[in-house]
Amino acid sequence: MFRYGKYQLMMIAVLIIVVLLPLASLAAVNFTMSLSNAKEQTERYSRQLLEQTMNEHGLMDEQMKNMMFDMLGNMDHYYAVMDEYYTNTNTLGFLKEMEQRIGIHDKSVLSIYLVDLTNRKAYSSFDNRLQPFASFYDQAFLRQFDPSVERSGIRYWTRNIYKENESALELMSDTIKDKLAQQREGMMTYYMYVGHSGNRVGVIAVNLRLDFLRARGAELKEKTGGTLFVTDFRNELLFRADMERTADAGTSVEIPGKQQGLPAELDSAGEHGLKLSMRHQTSKFGYTLLIPQAAFADRVYRQTASFIVIGILAAAFSLAAVFAASRYLYRPISGIVQLVGQAFPPRAEKLGQGGALIMDEPTFIRQTVDRVAGEQQIMKEAMRKHRETIKQHLLDKILMGQLRDTLEELRRFGIRLDFTHFTVISVQLQGRDDAAGLKGIDSELIRYAIGNIAEETLRSPGHAFACLKDRETVSILLNSPGEMPSQELVELCGALQTSARGYMHVQLDIGIGGYRSDVGQVWQSYRESLQSLAYSKLMDWGVITLYSELERMEAQGEIDLGQTIEWEDYESGYIRAVKLADKERLAELFASIREEAKEKRISSSAIQRFTLQFLASLTKLYGEYRFGGSRWELESLFDKLAQRMRFSELLAHMERLTGQFVALLEGKRAYINRDLAERAIQTIRSDLSLTVEAVADSVSLSSPSLNKLIREYLGMSTGEFIVKARIEKAKELLERTESKIEEIAGLTGYATARGFYKIFKEVTGMTPSEYRKLTTR
Repeated sequence: MFRYGKYQLMMIAVLIIVVLLPLASLAAVNFTMSLSNAKEQTERYSRQLLEQTMNEHGLMDEQMKNMMFDMLGNMDHYYAVMDEYYTNTNTLGFLKEMEQRIGIHDKSVLSIYLVDLTNRKAYSSFDNRLQPFASFYDQAFLRQFDPSVERSGIRYWTRNIYKENESALELMSDTIKDKLAQQREGMMTYYMYVGHSGNRVGVIAVNLRLDFLRARGAELKEKTGGTLFVTDFRNELLFRADMERTADAGTSVEIPGKQQGLPAELDSAGEHGLKLSMRHQTSKFGYTLLIPQAAFADRVYRQTASFIVIGILAAAFSLAAVFAASRYLYRPISGIVQLVGQAFPPRAEKLGQGGALIMDEPTFIRQTVDRVAGEQQIMKEAMRKHRETIKQHLLDKILMGQLRDTLEELRRFGIRLDFTHFTVISVQLQGRDDAAGLKGIDSELIRYAIGNIAEETLRSPGHAFACLKDRETVSILLNSPGEMPSQELVELCGALQTSARGYMHVQLDIGIGGYRSDVGQVWQSYRESLQSLAYSKLMDWGVITLYSELERMEAQGEIDLGQTIEWEDYESGYIRAVKLADKERLAELFASIREEAKEKRISSSAIQRFTLQFLASLTKLYGEYRFGGSRWELESLFDKLAQRMRFSELLAHMERLTGQFVALLEGKRAYINRDLAERAIQTIRSDLSLTVEAVADSVSLSSPSLNKLIREYLGMSTGEFIVKARIEKAKELLERTESKIEEIAGLTGYATARGFYKIFKEVTGMTPSEYRKLTTR
């Protein structure tokens, strides 16, 4: 029995050698061929993707260079705007040009710098401010420039602006810190010296997002497993796809800089890895893709392992026949097989484009987290882009008493309410039609500039935030540690008026609301500031009014804030005077309105109601007299009238509108009278026998009215014109016909020849016969 078992073991050994040796040889050959084929396919596919990335980035680079050279051609104009920033009428056009340039390249351009190295001033499109070097938030950028050194060409700098300026954060304001933090995710800066043009030396810089390169790097990583590197024309590293991307100020970020050398990975791709390199013909940027061996060899390993497993299984089936024939070895061998099966349980696999991928729980969790992080990043980008709009919306909600957000949410948008006391200061700007210094300057620029000046002037006791309410009003929310004395608050507002008058050549009215100790009650202070602002509407420009002072004056009976003035008291007299074109009566009526308004010191709401009632009466008159195009021409004046706030200005404009309407009315009357006179004249000439009464009836007038109308039009009465028309017709008949005198008398409206003779001789000085002889010689 033992010998029989020995033979069985020998047969098994021979069978294993015969099966496994060829199997191992075939596996080795298959691995070599598959690895070479996989490497070739990966290289061909990766080269196509890298070339596509290079072309797209090269196009973006060309667009950026074109924009910078275009700005270079306009640098003299930019210098002129920067010399008189805010006061130059071209400032708004400059700001809109910068916004348009960023808007065209919104997916790539982050911000634009214009630096005047000679006068040490710098402009940034992030906040549209022109600041001296000492106040500019990107100090690291400014430190590298020397105005005495001239350099040519465009240079590149990939950097982390937040980390570079971290040492100066303590000296910066909260607003600058927030705006600086928006750029801390890393960016690439294109910058160029603006030569030595005259005595000016400057720099143009464009800060670009790295989103495109990050997205392309992630795509190449996903599809090829490789890492993207970008170098400039000097072979300095600008970007690598596996560098970290920070989300907060404390994260350590490795972003290639100007002085960093090339990483060691670019010198060699490894024994089995791939290194693909290209250089753009125009930009001279270098693009390198490093693909590790595992990216394309893992699939080959799996295929070879599968091949070996299949061979082993085939051998196992062959051995099973031997095991079945042996009762001695079947059970122990089967036990070993069972143990092997238990040691390597099957794993669930999902077939994908890149080969067999294990979809286990950790992979699923990681992909889910990546997807959520991507959505959060999209939200952050949207919040950054619309940050100022959201901030204005939140300030408006605070002033209207509709705030539902927490203080932490407000801080995210730069609204820091750290102190316990709140008040609102409302500022009204002198209208564009009232200040020659504002002509040609857009109201949006004026309000923006006044808001900036107010924030800088009023922030000394705490925090100040400007909310642009309408075309002529700016409200400032002031948050301070305690309630400021009234005199100190008035002095600050006086400084604001001085700055606005000096920089913008504009007068300001200022209303100051009362203090509140809760942000939820700010709306009350806002209403008080508007009421204080409205009180000065009958005064000259430049008044500062405290609500506490209004309360004191009302308590002492000096003023009554509840009085009003009604148009109904003047409407009937106004309409009657207009219809009669009684200009003296109209002047007396407007003088009465002016005196009553001064005595009562009416509110702004009463002014608006009075204005609307006046416009309704004037519109009714337009409809009654059916003025066509003229009515629509004056509607633009109505809109302008409704937007005015000062009652003296409103009243003066009402008088001008009334005068224009009276002129239209008088013009229409002259047209009607002229038409009636022409109809009467035509009637007389068509029938010379008609009397004055008959002619008056034909045009629906009385005889005296017709006489007055004809006298105004011809300088004679109706009867005199009838005689003149008859004599002219008689002269014509005497000259051109052989008709008898009696016949001519009948044709010219005379009942008898005797009467005709008498009138003809009185008018011409001769008889009809004598006139015929004289004219027919």
